[in-house]
Amino acid sequence: MMRVRATILTLALLIAGATNADAQAVQDNFQVAATTGYQTYADNSGLKSGAWTVMGTATYYVANAIGVGVWTDLSFAEADGSKFPVSAQSYIDSTTLNTLNQPLQIWNYGAHVKLQLPEASLTPYALLGGGGYVMFLDAQQQDELAKVTGGVVLLGLGADWAVTETLGVELFVADHFYPSWTPGNIYPADEDFIDTQFPQLSSGVIEDINESKSIHNFSVVLGVTVVPGR
Repeated sequence: MMRVRATILTLALLIAGATNADAQAVQDNFQVAATTGYQTYADNSGLKSGAWTVMGTATYYVANAIGVGVWTDLSFAEADGSKFPVSAQSYIDSTTLNTLNQPLQIWNYGAHVKLQLPEASLTPYALLGGGGYVMFLDAQQQDELAKVTGGVVLLGLGADWAVTETLGVELFVADHFYPSWTPGNIYPADEDFIDTQFPQLSSGVIEDINESKSIHNFSVVLGVTVVPGR
């Protein structure tokens, strides 16, 4: 019972501290955030939906409600072999058909503008960013160190909760918009992977994965914010 009371009292003190804390978004100050959470991928991305992601932002407030800065995140995805042509591996007296899955990492980066309510300990905000991505493919399946690059737009809504002037908590929901995404770039380039004995199994798939399209990948992250020097 004493532990329960102590826990309730601690939570109450934290809530009171957050309520009375000064805002972290103050002109001429930096705010750094480190977060982690869950990343989803569009059905037509060629990736299995659901992965772990880590994200970091650094924002300099040119005004109490306006910040500019840089952002980056890294997610640990897996290619969905069922969405690609079936591969054939031939032996002396048999042929096996397989789907090719592979682990990969997607690194996004860029600059952003952050707009939020000023002079409050709990501050909703909107973030708009743009930049690029690098997708690192599995070297074993590609037979080389291979990567894919392109552009990305980051759109997001979140909230900062100032526990103190220096430390806070951040919740952020982001949309990674890729204007041009070709799933076929994930597939091993070696034509020996493609099954030619049973082409009906991959009918129409090759054309579909090589068609460039736009996709939206969503993530939800939670972490801490720090205002150095306050």
